[in-house]
Amino acid sequence: MTKICRIAGLYAIFYFLTVSTKAQSPWVKQVNEGFLQAGYSGLFFDEIRYNGEQVNPNRSTVDNTYQLYLDFGLIPNVGITAVLPFKQYFITENGQTSTFGGLGNLSFSLKYQLPVKSATMAVGLSYEAETGAEDSDLGLRTGYAASTFQPYFSVGSGTKKLYFYASAGLGLRTNNYSNFARLSGELGYKIIKNGYLIGTLDFNRPLNQNSEFFETDDIIFSKSASFLDRQAFNGAGIKILYEFIPEKYGFTLSTIGALGADNIPFSRSYNFGIYTKF
Repeated sequence: MTKICRIAGLYAIFYFLTVSTKAQSPWVKQVNEGFLQAGYSGLFFDEIRYNGEQVNPNRSTVDNTYQLYLDFGLIPNVGITAVLPFKQYFITENGQTSTFGGLGNLSFSLKYQLPVKSATMAVGLSYEAETGAEDSDLGLRTGYAASTFQPYFSVGSGTKKLYFYASAGLGLRTNNYSNFARLSGELGYKIIKNGYLIGTLDFNRPLNQNSEFFETDDIIFSKSASFLDRQAFNGAGIKILYEFIPEKYGFTLSTIGALGADNIPFSRSYNFGIYTKF
């Protein structure tokens, strides 16, 4: 693989990017209206980025994530989102294949749409629970070994053909993990009736490079870069959305990669989701 292909293949963080950018959009559902999506994300890799270096740990990893995502309008201008992820790994090392799976980090978010007319704006607070499992022998986690609180601000606008939004937030993690700053956005254009072509961007930077957790607990999980501390990335993705029954049922297809990252797997993600509006 050429150097250019390797750089373009960097992945931006497991299932994290596939739903979290949508959760931080500025739009809030009407009261008692909702959006429910069942999704799959797949990673297939044998190289990682760890502590600034490209590493081949002499193992192949298949990383599958299955998730439910809910967006629901609670009261006027206030909505809630929730993500229920489940991960399943297949590790091939020295001719033998091992499996490990479990619940990921449950995520909940409250969002308030601000009463302004110039654009759509919202503030929110998301909470990611420490609900993941780990296997130190295989060096695998199904989620971060910490809870995360993330306040954010989001702004966007749209027409019948085009929409965009951007979100800025601060992630505060427990258990001596590094905190992080995050900037994300999405641009969609209606290319056919009921169909959109969408581009996504996501930037993440750790705020304290000398976090204690990375120096102690992360070493044994570095073989698969499994939900490591100090993750950094400049992520980009492309997504197709199509509603085969307008305003009722649809699906999404996407791939996400990065042009610069650290402490993550060395692979693109491939994602599929089917959703309903109610």
